Amino acid sequence: MNIAVKGKKTSAPCVTSSLTASLLKMLDTICQWVDDILPIDQPQRYGNKAFRDFYSRLKEVKYSVNQ
Repeated sequence: MNIAVKGKKTSAPCVTSSLTASLLKMLDTICQWVDDILPIDQPQRYGNKAFRDFYSRLKEVKYSVNQ
């Protein structure tokens, strides 16, 4: 990667593919969910029950590569 960027300015325009844009959108959404769905204060022997809410929300939303 170092060789690929040699001689290029950091101000040069950067083309983002639709796949990259979709991936960034998905990661932004998941980061927001992490902030929204806080861990439940409970004994942690079998994991936090808030993960159920996170996983339920994940199953509801479907992302496609073509978004």
